[in-house]
Amino acid sequence: MSDEIKIVPELAEAMIATFKKASEKTEATQSEIKAIVSMLQGGALLGKAGESYCEVLTTKLDPALLRLQAKFIELEADVKTALNILIETDTNIVAPKF
Repeated sequence: MSDEIKIVPELAEAMIATFKKASEKTEATQSEIKAIVSMLQGGALLGKAGESYCEVLTTKLDPALLRLQAKFIELEADVKTALNILIETDTNIVAPKF
């Protein structure tokens, strides 16, 4: 197996855009969850069920979404870095095979 890394710049740019969009959507989901929690705490679901639901949303789902968003940001940065390195060295860049 070859140690060469080949990249199609157009596809790398598409990956970067996809990771960025996924990060933005994850952030929007977090905002929605905060709104739901606020609504629940405002009396939309009373009693133990409401408290438990809010607890799960704030202690389990929200931190998981934060980690997911961080991973999307990390992947976006990794692909950007790889693309920039390969463009700077101007090697191992291949044209799309469509």
